[in-house]
Amino acid sequence: MVKCLTCKKKLKLVVAIKGKCRCGNTYCGEHIQTHKCSFDYKSLQQKKLVQENPVIIPEKLNHI
Repeated sequence: MVKCLTCKKKLKLVVAIKGKCRCGNTYCGEHIQTHKCSFDYKSLQQKKLVQENPVIIPEKLNHI
């Protein structure tokens, strides 16, 4: 049985899957938004932006 890390309330399987945070802990519906998460969302988004938007360097034009 899975329990909320904050209030120790027993969670059903569906709630346990939905309440899984990226920091690796499981929370109930009340505590999923209010816990102190240690996951670094900022660096995740920065890496995602770098991967999805590569730097485009145009070739130099040759003069005729």
